[in-house]
Order: sequence, then structure tokens, then C-alpha cells
Amino acid sequence: MQGKGEKYFVCALTCKEKSCMMMADTILSSLGGIFMKTINIALNSINDVKLFVNIVNRYDHDVDLTSGRYVVDAKSIMGIFSLDLAKPIKVDIHSDNCSDLLEELKPYII
Repeated sequence: MQGKGEKYFVCALTCKEKSCMMMADTILSSLGGIFMKTINIALNSINDVKLFVNIVNRYDHDVDLTSGRYVVDAKSIMGIFSLDLAKPIKVDIHSDNCSDLLEELKPYII
């Protein structure tokens, strides 16, 4: 049986709304945990890559991109161009409070 906090935590992690993501961050912070948020994105143009890198570089979070068996730093434009951009890219954000970053990345989330 889930406790009240666990129930809201599960709901917040499955919801993409900003209020839900903030709720998940608050619950995890209160539990003393650090988590990794994972999303999938598409970068369909050179301009998308440039804008994505600029957004990610404004934050102190460690962010990794995974495509197939390759993992690169999301803050490295050269690393991103080494990935297969024709396929969805997995983004791992290593942070317990990344709702602002997720909000800015919404145009790329698939």
C-alpha cells in the first residue's frame, strides 16, 4: 500500500505539467533524495541543437544524452552532432530540482 507522499510522487512523475513536476521535486527534496529525470527529445535541425545547448548550459545540472549505446554531455555541441539525430534522444537530467529546465525543453520533448 502506498503512503500519501508516495501516491503523489508517482502521479507527479507521470505527469508532464509544470505543477506536477514541481510537486515531484518538492516531495523528493523533503525525503532527502536526489533523482534523475529522464525524457525523450527530438532535435530536428542544426538550429534546434544550438538552441538546446544554449538552454542546457544556463543550468548547473549534469545532463546526459543517450542515443543507442552512445552517451554524451548535453552541453557539448560537438558531442550532440556525433549522435544519430534522426532518432529520438534520451535525456537524463541529474538533479532533484529541474522543473525550470524541463519547462524550457518542452518544445523538444516527444
